[in-house]
Amino acid sequence: MNQFKPLFLGTADPALPLSKLTRATNSQKCIRAGGKHNDLDDVGKDLYHHTFFEMLGNWSFGSYFKEEAIGYAWECLTTVYKLDPSRLYATYFGGDEKLRVGADEDAKKIWLKYLPESRVLPFSLADNFWEMGDVGPCGPCVEIHYDRIGGRDAAKDVNMDKPEVIEGKMSNYDTDVFVPIFEAISSATGARPYTGKVGEEDSDNMDMAYRVVADHIRTLTIAITDGCTPSNDGRGYVLRRVLRRAIRYGQQVLGGKPGFFHTLVPVVVGLMKGIFPELVDAEARVTAVIKDEEMSFNKTLDKGLKEFNKVAAALGDSKVFPGTVAFQLYSSMGFPLDLLTLMAEEKGLSVDVEGFDQKMSDEKMKSNQARSNQKAAGGKPMILEAEQVLALFVGKGEGEDGVGFVPSASAVVDEADQQTVGVVLDCTSFYAEGGGQIYDIGELSLSDGSGSFAVRQVSNFGAYTLHIGQYYGAVEVKAGTLSVGSDVVCKVDYERRANVAPNHTMTHVLNFALRKVADVEDLVNDKINKNLPVYAFVAPLEQAQRIQSLRGVFGERYPDPVRVLSIGQDVPAMLEDPENSAWSDVSVEFCGGTHLSNTQEAETFVILEEAGIAKGVRRIVAVTRGLALAAVERAKAFEQQLDVADGIEDISLDTKVRRLGAELDGAVISVKAKNKLRARLATLVQKAKALKKKVMEERVGQAVTAGKAEAEKTKEAGGTQLVFRADFGCDAKSAVKILAEVSKACPELVSTCA
Repeated sequence: MNQFKPLFLGTADPALPLSKLTRATNSQKCIRAGGKHNDLDDVGKDLYHHTFFEMLGNWSFGSYFKEEAIGYAWECLTTVYKLDPSRLYATYFGGDEKLRVGADEDAKKIWLKYLPESRVLPFSLADNFWEMGDVGPCGPCVEIHYDRIGGRDAAKDVNMDKPEVIEGKMSNYDTDVFVPIFEAISSATGARPYTGKVGEEDSDNMDMAYRVVADHIRTLTIAITDGCTPSNDGRGYVLRRVLRRAIRYGQQVLGGKPGFFHTLVPVVVGLMKGIFPELVDAEARVTAVIKDEEMSFNKTLDKGLKEFNKVAAALGDSKVFPGTVAFQLYSSMGFPLDLLTLMAEEKGLSVDVEGFDQKMSDEKMKSNQARSNQKAAGGKPMILEAEQVLALFVGKGEGEDGVGFVPSASAVVDEADQQTVGVVLDCTSFYAEGGGQIYDIGELSLSDGSGSFAVRQVSNFGAYTLHIGQYYGAVEVKAGTLSVGSDVVCKVDYERRANVAPNHTMTHVLNFALRKVADVEDLVNDKINKNLPVYAFVAPLEQAQRIQSLRGVFGERYPDPVRVLSIGQDVPAMLEDPENSAWSDVSVEFCGGTHLSNTQEAETFVILEEAGIAKGVRRIVAVTRGLALAAVERAKAFEQQLDVADGIEDISLDTKVRRLGAELDGAVISVKAKNKLRARLATLVQKAKALKKKVMEERVGQAVTAGKAEAEKTKEAGGTQLVFRADFGCDAKSAVKILAEVSKACPELVSTCA
């Protein structure tokens, strides 16, 4: 319902088509695998839970209410879906005495127009009162239930978790949405066919595993297509949990070989491409992502299972799996807690969740402490807390010039003698650390020459600069005492600053060069297009190290002899003339990995992302082959959308460019292409603004003319007030302008513009 929030809140732009909606229907993809509405743990255990489903909705924005809503639902089920009316039951909210909320009698009366009273049933707060959360939208609701058997009184079975559906099946999993996926799973794993059993009847858990794998491959295919990827946090971690749960069931229960799971993606795409055509373009990318995740998890899956089984077998009479071991499996082998809990349940065990959480908390504390220690260089950093900044802002009284001292994180003093303190001045020549540059050091000399303060560090807190002096085996304050009100002279160590300046300037140049991603991408593709052979040669380490521009991994220990990999130049020739400057243009490294035989086999190279991920650290994300080609095609498709938008000459262009802007932000395409498309889109945005401005000016003019005419009529009739409706799709700013113009024409009237 997100797209409709502006309508509910009354904030929709009146100039946009959305504001004119009075009723709507929508289809929404939903994933429930985390947060309050989490079905992940239930999927597979029964016949109706799913992590992914499609939710359909119909909406009224002041157009119709219960009478019509129930009528439309009845028509849809009996006329469109052609369900037998004699098999339908309706439920409504029967009230709640504790909350002093009465029954929804209106809904009951409406349903009695379609159904006999024996099939219109009241239910409690749990079944027929909808609420989003503890606070928010809520209210009574009605539900419609279908008796698949028919010819009986099924009132007692309503809301008894006995699903009956339109295809005459007992379960969602028996419909044509899942059957082809089950067949593909059986083919990929060699498992016996799906039989639809649950609970004790499903003694080998094989049918449960079928449901888990089928549901999860649908969820992952949809989510990854829409731009999500498995990761270690947020929604990405939810997907990783889903994926690893499916792999574990598919391999351990169904007997699938490592790598079977990603082969199911084409089946899901084939089933759902008619509804979600975007799946077709994303198929190669989705398959590649799932395959990579499979390979990664399979590296630790067997080892983790052996460790789990070993610990479980050693528990003896204990039924609790240790939380510390669970955390070890989580942190070192990638087993999510919910997966471990499920594995424990299958062995009649429970996991010590409190122990797991405590271990997690301890590790976070250690990590935070390590970061703090590193930041403080072995000690607690001197900082100004919010209260201390506020005290400085208030000041110490008339006649004091703003010099203050902070000897610790908890006290402000008026003077300092032979101690490490922080000094705050009314103005300073020292540069505080920030913007990627280190702080200045130097001295604060008392103007009377009686002493000086050695500045070892400079930091900013709020609007204040803290000059910190520290002991290094000598007294920092000499002769006189530095106190509030002292006059000092700032003496920056300019020799040091002169050495810092070129580093910082060149850091800017380096950042600029790194952002020239287009050049990097073009350079790599040039190597691909040159059809360069890839050479590998094992050579003596000492001899190989002499090759000009040879690259290795910092801190890596290489064997002797070592494998040398070169692109475009055979290695023996380089060994014969290692100092040749021509090798600077050749990619040559120590490497024992697997490689192509020729650069052209990579097909193409696309940089999808280049961004800062931490201070001083930037990351490039790039793809090759199918994923790269798909990115190129997506960029071309988006450019075609811009071509269409360029031909729009009315106010609808505003809506179009907004949508395109959001789409471009999330587009998985080349950074080079994205920058080019963004520049073109910016031109269209300006065009849209100009068109909108022109239309709004015309609408304001029409409204002013209409308002003045109404004002004149009111004056002629002897009226003293004017209320009129100017329904020209204007915004609030325009409405104020209309009011001002009409008031100017008839100042004696009290005018209201709506």
